[in-house]
Amino acid sequence: MMALAYYLLKVCLCSALLFGYYHLALRNRLFHQWNRFYLLAAVLLSLLIPFMHVTITHEEIAASKAIEMLQVVESADHYFEDAAISREAGINKEPMIMAAYLSVCLVLLLFFISGLLRIAALVKKNGSRRVGDIRFVSTSDPRAPFSFFRYIFWNQNIDLTSETGQQIFQHELAHVEQRHSLDKLLLQAVLVVCWINPVFWLIRKELRMIHEFIADRRAVAEHGAPALAAMILQSAYPGQFNSATNHFFQTPIKRRLTMLTKLQHSRLAYLSRIIALPVIAITAMAFGLRTNNTVIPGLTREYTVVIDAGHGKQSNGLHSGARSENVYEDDIVLELSKKIQALNSNSKIKIILTRATDAATDLKERVRIAEVNKADLFISLHTNARPEGSTTPGSGIEVFVQPSAIHGKQSERLGSAIISELGSIYKTDPSLKSTPRSVYILKYSPCPAVLVECGYITDPQDKAFVTGPANQDAIAKKILSAINRYIAQQETGPHSKDSLPSHGQIKIEADNIDFTGGKGSNPAFYSLVVINGKKYAPANIVLDGLKAKSITLFDAKEGMKKFGEEGKGGVLLIEGAETTSFKEKSL
Repeated sequence: MMALAYYLLKVCLCSALLFGYYHLALRNRLFHQWNRFYLLAAVLLSLLIPFMHVTITHEEIAASKAIEMLQVVESADHYFEDAAISREAGINKEPMIMAAYLSVCLVLLLFFISGLLRIAALVKKNGSRRVGDIRFVSTSDPRAPFSFFRYIFWNQNIDLTSETGQQIFQHELAHVEQRHSLDKLLLQAVLVVCWINPVFWLIRKELRMIHEFIADRRAVAEHGAPALAAMILQSAYPGQFNSATNHFFQTPIKRRLTMLTKLQHSRLAYLSRIIALPVIAITAMAFGLRTNNTVIPGLTREYTVVIDAGHGKQSNGLHSGARSENVYEDDIVLELSKKIQALNSNSKIKIILTRATDAATDLKERVRIAEVNKADLFISLHTNARPEGSTTPGSGIEVFVQPSAIHGKQSERLGSAIISELGSIYKTDPSLKSTPRSVYILKYSPCPAVLVECGYITDPQDKAFVTGPANQDAIAKKILSAINRYIAQQETGPHSKDSLPSHGQIKIEADNIDFTGGKGSNPAFYSLVVINGKKYAPANIVLDGLKAKSITLFDAKEGMKKFGEEGKGGVLLIEGAETTSFKEKSL
């Protein structure tokens, strides 16, 4: 319901802007056909523009005034996107509101259909005869004369051969030839769905008036303005259909008479019409363009992020992840990973998926994907489930890291950024969780890695949240924001890299570093490895499983200063290593 309300609000704002310009600059001008099509375009654009999502990227520091203005409009997007996501349990009033809204839609639809049926009943009761391309229906109905598509319903009390009758006939003929009934049907159909938008009702009223102006001009051309004006003044207002018909005696007399005698100012008319085009363009930009202020200014390189959709279908076709009724973890996290990749608009961040289909990927293959692509970050997506028989009411989002891994500190920073972002849209445990046992992808990831449990699918509220398409978009956007935040910190922070440094050295210390090898700490990245003061060739050392007190990474320049020619390709210095936890071939 919130998604519909948000859409309808944007439709209201778009239509208000476009109609506002019409009212100020185009209303009561003599270019009636232009005004007719402008109002029709305003309705269609108001319905379509909210669906537009064209993202423009910019450097946050150098954002222009135009970008800032777009962000003012866009800030409403973020407000309603966040509001659309329920954070607390409670009475859900949305179904009742939706039912009330649809009830009004149904009533309007019935009125619309009723009007069409009454027109059909008139044709059936009185019959029709063809006059050229027109179907002529003679009736005693007091609401006549009026027209509907190629039908002209004529009041038997009006003499068709008289001067007045001919003017009215030419008037109705103009409605037929200009296909005004099509406009009315379109507006009526739109109002059935968007009845809550007051601007559309105003546009319908104004469009009906423009139809009369166009038809009056046709009658004036045939018989002159004074005669038509006199005839209008002598006319009364009979009953009317509230439907898609065109009535001769239905519009305010004063405006019709004014438009009959008004003179056209060609230069002003031309400018008024031309200015309408940039107004439409600005409206489309304001509501359709999305600014991306998460692009980090001055990134030194491209970053690769692996998004791992946990589990997947096994070779026997069975799901390997958690399940709650007909909801499967495998499907949810796959959809989330695809959304993250699709919504990424930062050209300096490359998103790679460990699986793009529902088929499961081997754990070692997931890590290998990160190694081959020299990934900077690894994020594994999962959903949780409460074990059968458990009395613990599991719910909410949780983020897991493995602090003892080589990239433990960096993983914690990444995890903290994800918690901060996701916590703004849904209940999220504010503390990082440490895995009770080694998780393969966290332990052997060649880069900072986290595991995100996107709620419990055994919890009704969590399940509703994580399976909702709008909520999945929100999760994806927040994870992307966290990635951008982490990279920004890495670019500017004191511990900016966990791989071979671009200059100088980086020292990583912990009580017990669980060294897994791979990017940044992979021996293949260096020309020399020094463990506990002993030198090794990178090709002759296997570090998987090594545990150490500290690791220092030297770039080429610093490596040569410390170790001479041997360090010209960079040096990996490991101290306090357990000698039984790695395979070695001494130089």
